[in-house]
Amino acid sequence: MDQAIDDITLDVTVDTDNPDEGVFKIIATVKPDWEPETITKKPLEEGTVNVLYKYWDTRFDEAIVVRVFGDGLSQYLNKEEEVKAYRLLGHIESAPKLLCLFKNGMCTQFVNGEIFSVVKAGKREADIKLAKAVAREIAAYHCEKTTKLALEKFNISGDIRLYGIWQQCMDDWTLEMEEAIPILKSEEFPSKSDLQKELETLKKMVEDLKFPLVFCHNDLHPGNAIYDEEKDKATLVDFEFCSFYFSGFDLAFYLFYSVFGLGNRPSPELPQMHPVEYQTEFLRDYLQTLSRLDNWSRDVTDDDVEQLRKNVDIFILIVMLVHIPILLVIAAKPTVSKEDALSIPWGCLKCWKVYLKKRKEVLGY
Repeated sequence: MDQAIDDITLDVTVDTDNPDEGVFKIIATVKPDWEPETITKKPLEEGTVNVLYKYWDTRFDEAIVVRVFGDGLSQYLNKEEEVKAYRLLGHIESAPKLLCLFKNGMCTQFVNGEIFSVVKAGKREADIKLAKAVAREIAAYHCEKTTKLALEKFNISGDIRLYGIWQQCMDDWTLEMEEAIPILKSEEFPSKSDLQKELETLKKMVEDLKFPLVFCHNDLHPGNAIYDEEKDKATLVDFEFCSFYFSGFDLAFYLFYSVFGLGNRPSPELPQMHPVEYQTEFLRDYLQTLSRLDNWSRDVTDDDVEQLRKNVDIFILIVMLVHIPILLVIAAKPTVSKEDALSIPWGCLKCWKVYLKKRKEVLGY
C-alpha cells in the first residue's frame, strides 16, 4: 500500500532567498549519509511558476532536485494526483524517484542529462534525436498497460482535468486583470467569449476523431524533457498537469511548444511550425513504439502516420487556446518577475495570431 501524502510530507518550508536552511533539513531525512561540509548546490533553469535547485554531496555520484512551488497555478492543481503520477511513472521507470514532499514543494532524485530549452530545441537538425526520444517516452505514457495501471493500481482519476483548469483560469480573467495587463484591451487580443466559442468548436471536433483517452503529461514543452544523449533516452519531468486526455494533445503540445515557447518577447515575427518531414519522423517513432508496447497485429504504415499528423494539427489549435488564459493568470500574479509579466501577455497575443493563421490552414477559415 502506498503511503498517504501526509506520511511523506516533511514539516519544512524552503525560502527561495535562502534555500539552504530548509533544504539541509530535507537532506537530513532523504540523504542522511550526506555531510553539510561536502554538499554543494546549483540553481536550475527556472520555470514560469516553480524554482528548482540541484544539490549533491561531492563524495557521492548522485544528486537531488528540490522544487519550490510558486503560486502561479497552485490553486488549480491537485497535489495528490501529482504524487500518484510520480508513483505510476516511477513504476514503469519513466520518472525520477519522488523522495518526499515538503510544505511548499517536493524533492526528487536528479536525472542525468540536459534540459532542452526552446532555443536549443529550435535547431531542427540537432533536435530530431531529442524529438524521437520524447516520442518514444510519450508512447510509454499512452500505451494500454500504463492506462490500465493508472486506473486500477494507482487510482488516478479518469476525469479530463485540463478543461476544468482552463475554465477556472477563464473565471479568474477579471476586469482587474485587464487593468493590470493593458494589452488585453487591444483590439488584436481575443476576448473571453472568442476563446470560449473557439474551444467549444474544437472540443467537438476532437471528440469525433475517436482518439483514445489515455494517461497524458499535458505540459510537454522542451524544458520538461531531460535528454541523456549517451543512452538516447528522454525522461519527462513536472507532472502537475498529468491526467487523462486524448493522446493527440501530448503530441501536439510538443510539436507546438518546441518552436513557440512560453516567453515570447514583443516582435512582429511569428514562429514557423516544424516542417512536415520533421513532424512525420516524430509521429512515426511514436506510433512504432506504441505498436510494439500494445502488440499491434500489423506494421505502422505511411497512411497511419499521415492521418495522425493531420489530426494532431487540430490538437495544436487546442494547445494554443488552452494556454492563453492559463498563462495570463500566471502573468497577473504579484510574485511573477517583471520580465515575465511583460513577455507572457505578448506571447499570448502572438499565440492568438499563430492560432488564426493555423486555423485557416487546417480548417479553411
